[in-house]
Amino acid sequence: MSAFALQNGFSFNAYPGDIHEKYESFKPFDDGHSRRSSNLVHGRRDGIDWSLFDYKFVTGSGKNQQTHHYGIVLAEIDVVLSQMRIRPEGFSTSSLAVVGFDDINFESEEFSRKFYVTATDRKFAYDLIHPKMMEYLMAAAEPIGNWAAASFSCPDRSITRLTN
Repeated sequence: MSAFALQNGFSFNAYPGDIHEKYESFKPFDDGHSRRSSNLVHGRRDGIDWSLFDYKFVTGSGKNQQTHHYGIVLAEIDVVLSQMRIRPEGFSTSSLAVVGFDDINFESEEFSRKFYVTATDRKFAYDLIHPKMMEYLMAAAEPIGNWAAASFSCPDRSITRLTN
């Protein structure tokens, strides 16, 4: 990562401290304990500030302890976006609906069955998740595996948009 940073005019810091605390109101930075960031690559390209770093945290304890590893890519842009989450439908998402956390349904019944979508602004969700995006997400959900918009490794295959 150091060589990559040097070749691209970015800075590198193997031990950047707790850079993740700046984003702790967002997933995955609000999960678990023993949170650590490392290998920060930071720089500006095409008018955008980029930060790439390794991030890990621990859930559980004792023999039920699990360490989660992420590769984080953040771009700081001057755009305010609504908070939105897209994840595969499953038991945990069905149980959320039972207690009042309703997801957004789309024209495509197949997409709505396959994905659980929540957003602070429903119009934004409908604008972003248009038919071509639904097609892309349905085709990419399995081959891509674990990914997220800002952290390309996510255990529950969530897409989390980072917003302020």
